[in-house]
Amino acid sequence: MRVLNNVKNLRENLGISQSQLAKAIGVSRATVINIEKFAFDPNLKTAYKIANYFNLTIEDVFIFMKDSSEDLPYQMTIEDYESL
Repeated sequence: MRVLNNVKNLRENLGISQSQLAKAIGVSRATVINIEKFAFDPNLKTAYKIANYFNLTIEDVFIFMKDSSEDLPYQMTIEDYESL
C-alpha cells in the first residue's frame, strides 16, 4: 500500500512555506518535506492536523492506494491512479 497526498499543492496554493506549515501543525520542516516527497506517511494525529489546517477531510488530502497484487479493500490501485 502507498499513501499519496496533495500537501505540496495545497500548501503552494495558499502561498505558505514548508516552515510555516510545519510550525502550524507542530512538526519539523523536515517532516513536511518528507510527507510532500511521499517518503514519510504521517501518523493519524498529524494527518488530521494537516487536513484541519486546510479545512479539508483526510480523504481530501491523502489518497490510500493499493498495489495491484494486494487484496485489500481500498478504492483504487496505483495503476488506476497513474492512469488518471
